[in-house]
Amino acid sequence: MAEFCPDCGAQGVAGREGCEVLFQALTGKAFSNVGWFALHRLVVDVYALQHPDKYCRSGKSLVAHLTGVCVALEYGERKTAVNRAIQQWLSGASQPLRPDPPPPRQRGQLTIVSISQAHSLPEFHDALYTWARDVWQAWQSLHPYAHECIQAALNQKKDG
Repeated sequence: MAEFCPDCGAQGVAGREGCEVLFQALTGKAFSNVGWFALHRLVVDVYALQHPDKYCRSGKSLVAHLTGVCVALEYGERKTAVNRAIQQWLSGASQPLRPDPPPPRQRGQLTIVSISQAHSLPEFHDALYTWARDVWQAWQSLHPYAHECIQAALNQKKDG
């Protein structure tokens, strides 16, 4: 059995399945505490970008997770409104295509292990944003695509 996750490279997690167990444990924690729940969306988006074969199979799912990380890191106070516009855009008739180039082979140096060891909410918040920035940097080749999708969603909201 692999001691590391072949998707994200997490060490000591007993393979892909062990990595998923850590993810599900954090999801459970989010649903039991409102402070942790506020960060749940970013956990899901970052984890999905490190496991794209499972969580980013369609163009829509890739766009949802890619833009989710982008918005969390770059849109500050506007993130709720921007995320709402993206969700409306993705729920509409638009069918985002999978972009070129494909997802990067190396999807960040940090993994879910780095946030699973946080015990307090401030510690978790800091670890999560560090992980998110690391993964976002690894996806640098798709930053222009993420920004194009966000702009398309915002333009649709203005037009509608």
